[in-house]
Amino acid sequence: MRVVIQTLMFFSLGFLTAILLTLAVIPLVHNRAERLTLRRLEASIPLSIAQVHIRKDELRAEFAMATRRQEMRIEQLRVRTASLSAELAKKDAATNRLKVELAAKRAALSKGNEQEITFAPGTNNGFFANAKPSMGASTLVGPQAEIVRLNAELDERSRTADSQRIEIVALKIQIEALNERIANPRKAADQQRIELDGRRTGLRLAS
Repeated sequence: MRVVIQTLMFFSLGFLTAILLTLAVIPLVHNRAERLTLRRLEASIPLSIAQVHIRKDELRAEFAMATRRQEMRIEQLRVRTASLSAELAKKDAATNRLKVELAAKRAALSKGNEQEITFAPGTNNGFFANAKPSMGASTLVGPQAEIVRLNAELDERSRTADSQRIEIVALKIQIEALNERIANPRKAADQQRIELDGRRTGLRLAS
């Protein structure tokens, strides 16, 4: 009977000792597991809170500089577009005046041709029948040359105006593209800010 009691006592002492050892080891295991978890978390989030703030400031400064450069470029393009538009308006007005002048010259030339036909040979006045045709032809040389000159000038003005219109369209396209590029980085910056805020929150929870 005594042997059984001693055996039970030894067994109980051993069991209690094992429990005490387990209780002593559990905090060590827990601390190690916590350290390993923190290391894995730090590896997945390599930036500290200070580094997050520094990176955010760098991104903000880079974005501000890039945006300012784009805005300056847009302003230059707008000034150029306004200048070309004003110049084109003046040239259009000059072209319209030139068209009116050309129409008047053509009308005068047509009237001169009609007068020349009126004095053709076969009329009653023999002197004017012989003189007027040559006189009419000589007087029409100047207007004809002027019409040729005006036509050439009108063509040149039209080509210049078309070229400027094309340039204005190209400038407007560039302005729209730059505005779009300014809008897109803002979206990207917002996304990066959200990611950095998430990392900072994760670090706070881990600490």
